[in-house]
Amino acid sequence: MLRYLGYGYRHFGQKPLPPHTRINWEFYAVLEGRCALWPVGGPKPGADGLEENTLWVFPPEHAHGWTGERRHCRVLVLHYGSVAATLAKQARRHGFLKHKLSAAEARRVEAIAQELQPHYSDPVETSPLHAQKAQLELALMVMEGGASRLPTHGGLARQKMEQIIGYFEEHLREGPTVAQAARAAAISPGHLRRLFKAAGEESPRMALRRVAMEHAINLLAGTDITLDAVAEQCGFSGASELSRAFKRHFNVPPAVWRASLLPPYQRPVRIHGRLQFPQAADQVVGKLRRYGMHT
Repeated sequence: MLRYLGYGYRHFGQKPLPPHTRINWEFYAVLEGRCALWPVGGPKPGADGLEENTLWVFPPEHAHGWTGERRHCRVLVLHYGSVAATLAKQARRHGFLKHKLSAAEARRVEAIAQELQPHYSDPVETSPLHAQKAQLELALMVMEGGASRLPTHGGLARQKMEQIIGYFEEHLREGPTVAQAARAAAISPGHLRRLFKAAGEESPRMALRRVAMEHAINLLAGTDITLDAVAEQCGFSGASELSRAFKRHFNVPPAVWRASLLPPYQRPVRIHGRLQFPQAADQVVGKLRRYGMHT
């Protein structure tokens, strides 16, 4: 589901955007001018880091910011709650994906921005399909352009790690543990942790929590089932445990995250302890701003 669309000029030379985390998948294209990716924990990039006609894909929680040259640049920014599994796997593997746009691809990205704008600002029944089509086009552009063939590290460790993550996904509803995953892979928990470390990424426990949170997001965005039902399918004991884990992971409660998917006139707001539907847009904006979700 498309959660945000930004298309226009940015003045990162005068007003750099410091690194911060996002809660969604982010597609970021520079279509005119030049800007530089500002990684978390690093110094602000100089002129040698500026790039033009480039498309990036960032997983949720990837912390980054932007700087630029003195003149403005034109960008397209799309946020999605989830992406195709193949794209997610590649982006997770490499941290993020980057593709240099050809002239024809840059024109197509411009067209995608113009096609999507009315569906974002004034959605109709088919708007989600157009948003999904745009995501698939951009995903193919990035992956077929060579990003999927970036070098990987870890060899056998990587294969075993992906096997373990597959186990987590398959048994998520049962609330799997790292020890159970290790037994299923016929290795010790200590060996499993060393394999994850050799692959140069998250710990097994972090991978399990990420799998659970990604599944929760897909259910919250794609269904109207209760939080208790979401919790059950994600291996939590109930809505309270899910809410605590979700807020620790994303810094926002799941109910507020789900409400932010609705148009302003449909979003619930808690008044005197009770959720009420519908309500004025300014009430929604105030509640979402508490969690840094107002775009």
